[in-house]
Amino acid sequence: MTKLEEIVYEENRSNVFWKVIFSDNGSTEMDLGSVEFRAFEHNFVVVTFHSAHRLRMFGLKIPPALAKSSLRSVFRDHLRHYRDQLLP
Repeated sequence: MTKLEEIVYEENRSNVFWKVIFSDNGSTEMDLGSVEFRAFEHNFVVVTFHSAHRLRMFGLKIPPALAKSSLRSVFRDHLRHYRDQLLP
């Protein structure tokens, strides 16, 4: 997968923005979004994902409801990874 990413660092907040421009296996027609990491109170971080996808499998478009269901677990895995990186 080839994508463009930009990371914006600010005080108490960082944002990662992305846009997929090529999917090697053809499974992604469109994928763009962002993830924000924001300091919250003492020792907490709020992580917010925003994303839009148009996916294919075996050359067929995947309906949005099915894509949302499958992507939910992917993003939860990402959240676990970020948590493990940030917490001792």
